[in-house]
Amino acid sequence: MALKGENEIRALERALRRRLRGVEPQRVAVLCVGNPLCGDDAFGSAVKDAIGERLGERAFDGGQAPENELPRIARLSPQAVLLVDAVDFAAAPGTLRVIEPDQLRQDGFDTHTASLGVLSSFLGQECGARVTVLAVQPRQVGLGERMSREVLEASRTAAEALIAVLKYEEP
Repeated sequence: MALKGENEIRALERALRRRLRGVEPQRVAVLCVGNPLCGDDAFGSAVKDAIGERLGERAFDGGQAPENELPRIARLSPQAVLLVDAVDFAAAPGTLRVIEPDQLRQDGFDTHTASLGVLSSFLGQECGARVTVLAVQPRQVGLGERMSREVLEASRTAAEALIAVLKYEEP
């Protein structure tokens, strides 16, 4: 689903809510993945930066080694985990998709020590968490490249949608 502007944010919110149906917002962890030195692979880190502290201790910047955050995430006992990353799914750059981990191509884009498939398997087995991927189609991922305009805009859209769906106010 290629989405733009306010409609894009609302459509992304709906897709996330459908995937997280039955899960309390405070029981969702967000693991942002990516390399800020490799162009659009910085998507996950850009989303985490845009979220800031608004999701409290439930949002993690896993960078290039997201597996290092797994023990901290497991201690939260989340019902669901959202992996936020750049994934090559052959769409227009900046396109956002909410996908199941088993929909990832085995030969797809991956610049991390542990693949998203390995991360999702661990989280599912160790935490019993439902795992979903919030992915963006990258334009460029070369070392030293800047993030493309499309993916930078998508990172803001993704952050707004995540905050709207997961913001939990203490009673």
